[in-house]
Amino acid sequence: ADRVQQLEQAMALQEEASGWYQRAVELAPEDARLLNDCALMLVYYLKRDLPEAERLLREAIRVGDDQLADLGREVDDQTRNDLEESVGDGWQNLARMAYDQGQPFEAYRPMLEKAITYYPYRERAAARTLRRGSGWIARDSASRWDSLRIQQDPTKAAALRKAMTEAQPLADQGD
Repeated sequence: ADRVQQLEQAMALQEEASGWYQRAVELAPEDARLLNDCALMLVYYLKRDLPEAERLLREAIRVGDDQLADLGREVDDQTRNDLEESVGDGWQNLARMAYDQGQPFEAYRPMLEKAITYYPYRERAAARTLRRGSGWIARDSASRWDSLRIQQDPTKAAALRKAMTEAQPLADQGD
């Protein structure tokens, strides 16, 4: 009985958290991350109001894309990455919803393809799922571990930043 009571309390807290997310979205409707997180409460924790969750995810994509379009080239990487991650997460979460609803891979493949055009690009679950060509692959701990090791090593992080800086003009030219 104790475990049942704990689960009921946990569910009540998730309901309360969802209400707070909804209120936060009312206060900050132009925050793509917040829109995403509010949708995730509905999809993954409460497993209800899927049309509203889809609306929130699509709004997160729209808001984030609009804000990305307004950023200048001189904006810092963290700001750009945060916005891109929100938009990419929106696409990835829409794909995951489609998968969870039993839609065929080809129905959500375009969403996966859009997701990987945004930071963190090929490190996303969307990329792993695309490589597999079906189903859903949520985690790839090896690539995450490698990424964390690079970010935590100042020498490797500096080398990566230098390579990215040199590669960006080529990428801008379509190379």
